[in-house]
Amino acid sequence: MKIRLRPYHLGYFVCYFGCLHLKVEDLRKVFWGSQLTTFTEKAYNEDGFNEVISKIKSNPDEIEIEVVQEFDDICIKCNKRIRDEKGSVWGERHSCSSSRDPRMVENVNAENRIILQKLGLQFGSVITLKNLVKLLSNRMPVFTGLEKDSKWQESYEKGFSVLSLLLKQAETFDNTG
Repeated sequence: MKIRLRPYHLGYFVCYFGCLHLKVEDLRKVFWGSQLTTFTEKAYNEDGFNEVISKIKSNPDEIEIEVVQEFDDICIKCNKRIRDEKGSVWGERHSCSSSRDPRMVENVNAENRIILQKLGLQFGSVITLKNLVKLLSNRMPVFTGLEKDSKWQESYEKGFSVLSLLLKQAETFDNTG
């Protein structure tokens, strides 16, 4: 199963795995705290993250990640993504608030370049989840994202532990039948 992710979402999905032990409201505080007025409301891209996480949890050893430049599997479910026949910097026939913010576009593009360079990947690269987790932990042990503080780093490190365990369990299951 292939999951399409933008480079800057790679670190965030690892962080998300590091927060799965939290209650939904607490998870929202960690991830979207500055953007929500109440933690019972759903965050704009929560559905996308949840779907990606669900796919990974259900078949971790069969997941391939395709690195994309346009709207990815997280963006597709974002409630800020709107139909726009003109399209946007992130893709055809849709736009979102981030695509209309030149500073955000610049920041995302810069972050994407840094991540691709560190990982030795390019847009269009396809890599197994197992190899991506190894690559991220070896070449990007420090969280690289638009938000940089200790809570993100803690979640990132815990996310590697959770993903490693998940992949190890899948491997054990495959070997034992």
